[in-house]
Amino acid sequence: MIILTVLGGVLPLAGLIWAWRAGFRQHAALDTDLRQIARLAQASGDDNEAATRAMYAVRQPTHTYAMELYTPELVERAILRSALDDLKGPALVAVIGVISATIGSLLSLWL
Repeated sequence: MIILTVLGGVLPLAGLIWAWRAGFRQHAALDTDLRQIARLAQASGDDNEAATRAMYAVRQPTHTYAMELYTPELVERAILRSALDDLKGPALVAVIGVISATIGSLLSLWL
């Protein structure tokens, strides 16, 4: 009973920490790549081909210019997909924690 109550407090917190750390790592990697790409673009001057090759070496783009009109929608979809994919594990841990706390609380009332 005590174990379930402790799990109920620890697991949701662990899920939140897991989600925060995963998001932070992903953001840091993307930020590093985009800063490097910006430096390459700025340093390239008029040589667009060389700049493009150097930027592609850092990170491949995820869309084409044909979809440029829908950039806000593409960004929104990418953010939502990333959030949903990254939060599956932490959400499961949090749900298990809430269920454990509920069972532990119910058992403490009953016993």
